Amino acid sequence: MQGRVFVHAAKLDATNVAQYGVEVSTEIMIMADGQSLEGVGVIPNERILPSPADILQARDPVLARAAELGGVRMTPEEAGRILPFKWPKERMPEID
Repeated sequence: MQGRVFVHAAKLDATNVAQYGVEVSTEIMIMADGQSLEGVGVIPNERILPSPADILQARDPVLARAAELGGVRMTPEEAGRILPFKWPKERMPEID
C-alpha cells in the first residue's frame, strides 16, 4: 500500500501546540499470488517495544535496532537523542 501523510498542529493556548497526523491510503499493492495485505497484515520478524524505563530515560531500542538492520551501530541512548520528545518551536509544523 502507499499512503499520504497529513500532519497538522492545533494551538491549545499561548504556549502549547498539539501535533497530530493521519496517513490515508492512496494505492494498494497486489502480491504475486493475486492477494492484497489489506485487512490481513504481516507478522514482524522481531517484536521490539520500548519499556517504561526506556521511555523514562529517553532510550529508543526500536530505532537503534532499525539502524542496526541498516548497517548503522548506535545505542538505544544515542537513538533516543535523535528525535526529541519536545520539539523546538522553530521546527514545529504550521498551525492550520
